[in-house]
Amino acid sequence: MGSTPPRVSASETAPNRRTYMRRQRTFPATYSQDGQTAHPAYGLDLSGGGLRLLTREPLATDAKTRVSLIAVLDGREVHLEACPRWSAPVTSAAGTRFRYGLRLAAIADSDWDFLMRLSLDEAGILPGKPLTDEQRDLLLAPEKQQRIVEQLAIAGRVTYKRGAKLPALRYAFESCAVRDGERCYLLTVSSATSETLLAREHRTRVLAAIESDQVRILP
Repeated sequence: MGSTPPRVSASETAPNRRTYMRRQRTFPATYSQDGQTAHPAYGLDLSGGGLRLLTREPLATDAKTRVSLIAVLDGREVHLEACPRWSAPVTSAAGTRFRYGLRLAAIADSDWDFLMRLSLDEAGILPGKPLTDEQRDLLLAPEKQQRIVEQLAIAGRVTYKRGAKLPALRYAFESCAVRDGERCYLLTVSSATSETLLAREHRTRVLAAIESDQVRILP
C-alpha cells in the first residue's frame, strides 16, 4: 500500500456509539481472511472495542466474516480477530481504498489491556489519578453513575434518597479488568454519609462494566 496511507478526513466516519474511548492514530497492520494470505493495511484509530482499518482490497463482509489482524503499536504486535461492522470507499490520489469499522471479536487479555492503556492515556486517564468531571463522564454514562450511587446507598456508604439530586462523589481510575468474562473499569469512589451532624467519609472500590449497565461494589 506504499509507505504512507492516503489522507482520510477525520469527519469521514460512520455513526458510532462510543462505548469505548477512541484514540486517533495511524499505524501499520496486516490482515488475513483465509488464515494464509496476509495483506498490508493501515489502522486509523483504536479503542478497547475495535478499530478503523484502511485496505487496498475490499473485505468479505457477510455475517460470519472474521478478520485476523496484527496491528503494530509502539513497536508491539497486537494480535486480534475482528468483525466488520460498516464500510465506506475512500477516493484519493493513490486510487480507491476501503475503510472499515471493525469490532473486536477475540483478543488476549494482555493485548486488550495494552489497547485500553493507549486509548485512556490519550485522555489523561491514568492509574491512581483522580478523574475530572469530564473524564468521569467519558467513562461512565449518567445511568451508570446513578447505579453507582444507588449501590453505595444500599451499602450505607452515601446519603441518598431515590429521586433526589445525585450527591457529589470523587472518582479515581485504578485499572481495567476482566471479571467473569466481562470487561470493566476498576474505580475508587470517595463518598460520605451524614445521618448525624458529623459526616463520615468512605472509600469504596467499584467495578463498572464497560459494555453493560452492571455495577459491583467490592468488599
